[in-house]
Formats: sequence, structure tokens, C-alpha cells
Amino acid sequence: MFLVIFTFPAFAEETFSSKSFYFGDIHSHTGASGDGGASDLGSCSSGACGAVADYIGTAIANQLDFVASVDHINNSGAGAPDAAAFDGVFQMVNAADQSGLVTLPGAEIFFEVGGAQLGHKSLLMFGDQATLAAAGYSDLLGSDPQTNEVADCAAITSFMDGLQARFGPALLIPHHPGVKKPMPTDWACHDLAWGPAVEAWSEHGSSMDASWTWDPPWSGWADGGSVLSALESGLALGVAGGTDNHDTRPGQVCGMDSIRTEHWYSGALTAVVLDEGASFDRNAIYEAFVNRKTYLTTGPQLPVRAQFDVASGASLNMGDALDAYTAADGDILVTITFPAERDAEVIEVIIHGAAEAYWEATRVAAGEYAVTVPAAEVNGFLVPHLVLDGSRWWGEAGCDDGYENYGAGGSEDGLEHVVLSPSFFGTVTPPADKDGDGFSQEEGDCNDDNPAVYPGAPEDCESPKDEDCDGLVEADPDCLDTGDGDADTDSDSDTDADSDGDTDTDTDTDADGDTADTGETPGDDCGCDEGAGLLLPAVGLLAFRRRGRR
Repeated sequence: MFLVIFTFPAFAEETFSSKSFYFGDIHSHTGASGDGGASDLGSCSSGACGAVADYIGTAIANQLDFVASVDHINNSGAGAPDAAAFDGVFQMVNAADQSGLVTLPGAEIFFEVGGAQLGHKSLLMFGDQATLAAAGYSDLLGSDPQTNEVADCAAITSFMDGLQARFGPALLIPHHPGVKKPMPTDWACHDLAWGPAVEAWSEHGSSMDASWTWDPPWSGWADGGSVLSALESGLALGVAGGTDNHDTRPGQVCGMDSIRTEHWYSGALTAVVLDEGASFDRNAIYEAFVNRKTYLTTGPQLPVRAQFDVASGASLNMGDALDAYTAADGDILVTITFPAERDAEVIEVIIHGAAEAYWEATRVAAGEYAVTVPAAEVNGFLVPHLVLDGSRWWGEAGCDDGYENYGAGGSEDGLEHVVLSPSFFGTVTPPADKDGDGFSQEEGDCNDDNPAVYPGAPEDCESPKDEDCDGLVEADPDCLDTGDGDADTDSDSDTDADSDGDTDTDTDTDADGDTADTGETPGDDCGCDEGAGLLLPAVGLLAFRRRGRR
């Protein structure tokens, strides 16, 4: 174990409109993680890692006001970390809370219940230095280090209750919840008491929603895991951002991760909003998370305020809730403000709502945008989103977000983003399900007049229709062919080639190679050939998308 005390000059916070804004990285790894790298721990396979000894200095050089270390503590697919190395980093970060940079020691935990994966979560510790000096690897495990198992969802809450009783305030923030890999978040097992916010953007890309076409996850979207899905289920979550950088470079939002090279993007940061003049420390950051006074930025440290004025007289700010709101309370005027001198950075301002609804705000003056959301269209929550011209923020130095390396999924447009925590108005009204099959058009039903058609429905192998709304007609070509005498027998099968327990993303094989037949006698070999689906025309695939962007 090692312990190094650092002293560095403080960074001054941003102030705007009687508020103070602090920016930090709540999700950074060092070489103490089983899949991380650090040059001074002998774990840097890329040769381009940072050093644990420089961790605090790197955070300050990247203009952070706070930073959290969340090295892996159990087996999340890359092997368990070295307990001594973990403790050394944890205590170094704990002791370095001084000179203006607030540090949050923590860990990344992975949970399963009965083999069902619940998602990755960042354990952030907000207790004082003296109390946390007694905390270490064995105290923070939370689940079995080899199987990741807990007895049930309630066991996670019990773990957090016990941890806070011993070591002070702590939070468990889900991250990359909407991605297929490493895994999505199971929102049915989420407790707002320990998870008041979600890390909605990281170097995995955006987890906001598939209808947001900016920075999609490199591994693809997971059904039901997105942030909007959680909000639509009734979870009143704030939003935050982290880099998820694995090579001991906290706050690195420009430049690719040199260890986890499958990641496409370069992460995000969290902004904490406090009253001007308020103390800035671990407790203040904790309270900001609990009260949803946080937002995310993919890089630019832009102070932003949101105000929601209801026609009936109520006025809310970011993260506030008006539970009693109904359409009778009238329209909502949304005003977004930021420093006027940074007006040129902002390209557009969008207010997102449930079921992929959105409203584009109009520029009123330098540093001010506004839009009125009709009462009839308000459905539970509103999420302000600013799209920025990254080149104006980064200047001539530019920013390598990795888009050029992964153009198939990257935006390659140099855009940056600021997404504020939602404000809440009444409750979400579920979209109408006209045919009673459990799915509405907004929820992906590509034919809401036919109860046999819905996401996940069984495919009729002799029908040239898309029953499961996946954009493919999965009729067996053998059943649709018209007679070439080919009596081949298909033996398609799903394989788990990458051993991740998921066959959905693996390539199906057609052992007899007859999926391209154009004249086989119907009935010779009828049965669904996995992977033999026929792509629908684009209009059919996208018909159920409501108000999708770009």
C-alpha cells in the first residue's frame, strides 16, 4: 500500500446568475482496476497510461474541481483487482482532499441476482477523511467478488445502509445504463435513496435514449436501459457524466482511452450547482446529487441555468418537481440562460420530454433561449439539452473525441453537449396501446392495429411480415422459394462467440448456405432460419419512430 499527500493550487469556480458551478469527473479508473493501466503499477500495456503518483496533478491539469476514483472491486469481466493496489489508490485519493480539489474515493461494483445482471454502478464516498481512513477493499465489496451475486435487490439497499452507518454518506450511481455491453441497468432494481442520479454519458457514448442520435453507444442500445426509459418508469433521476477512463487520466475528455480501445468516445464531466458563496466540499457535492442539482457536459465547462414558469404561477429550476401539475395549470415557459460572452458556442437548445417528444427553443438574446411547452404536451418531465460547437470551446487545439476512428457510429461533427437534470411535472402518462398487446407505437409497436405485431412477438415463418418489429422479415427463404429442387437442410444456430453470455450480438451461421436460394420447393425445409431475415424498406423500419432527430 502507498500513501502520497499532494498540495496543489485551487481552481476558482465558475459563477453565473448568483450560482457557483463546479466541474468534475465522477468515474475514473487507475491501474488498480483489473482492466485498467498505470505506468507506475506495471499495468500499462499500451505504454500511454498516466501514473497513480500523478493522478491528482492530472485532474487539476484537466481543470477539474472534484474527482472520484472508482476502480473495479469485484469481477466485472476483466478479473478482480489487487486488493492492496485498490486500497493504496483509495487512501491516496481520500487523503488528497485539499487545496481546492475535492476528492471522492470510491469503487465500481457489479451486481447480479440469480444470474440476472443489474448493471455497473459507481460507489462514491462522501465521508470525512478520518472516517474513511479506516475503509478498504473488504468493506466496499457489496457483492460476491467472484460471482457478483447478492440475494435480492433489498440486499443492495442493506449494504448501502450499513456502509453509510460506518463511513458516512455514500451513493451508488448507475453508469452506461443503456448500452448492450458491458451491460445495461435493470431499473426495476433501483432505489433512489442511494441512486438519485445516473451517469448518462461517458466514453461508452450516450445512454439518454435511442431517439437521441448523438454519440450512440459503441455496443448498441439495450431495450429499457436508457435514461428516458427510467424517467418514463417513474424514477425521478438527476443526470451526471463521467469519463470511465481506464488509463489513470481523470478528466480526459479529449483523446481516446489507451487501455479500453473498444470505446468510441472520450467521456463526460459532471457539473455541480451551488448557491454563490456556499462551501464547496464533499458534503456539498453529496447534497447536490440528492437534490438533482447536477448536469453533464461532454467537455465544455459552461454554466447553465434553467427556469420553468408555469402559467398558473409556479416557478421551478433544474431538478425541481411540481408533483401536483396537471394540464389545467397551463403552458410552461422554459428559459435557458448562460454567460452572454459564450453565446457563439451554443448551436441549438432542445427541451426533451417523454415518448421522444421535444421542443426547439428560440434564441431570445445573447446567452438566452426560450420556448413555451403546451400544457397538453407536458408528460411528466422536461430535460434541457444544449448542443455546442466544440471547436469554439477547444479552439485551435481541437479535441480528439475519437469520432474519426469509429465513423460508423460516431457523429464526426465536432459537437459537444450539455444535458441538465430533468425537472418534473406531475406523472408520466403511459402512451396509448390501441391493440392491447402491451406495446404502444411510441414503445416500438410497428403496427398498433394488429395485436400479433409488437416488439419481441413470435415470427410467422411463412409470412412476409415483420411481427417482432425488429426491422427484418424473418420468413424462412426455404418457405418462400418457388422450386429449384434443393432439399438442403438448414442447421442455423446462435453461438456465443465472445463468451459474454449474450448471443444477440453474435453472427448467426447458415451451415448449409441455402439462405440465398431463390427457387426451393416450399415445404422442403420450412422453419425459421436464424439470421435469414430480409431487411424492410427504410420507411417500414422507421415508421414507428416519433419525432426522431437527424
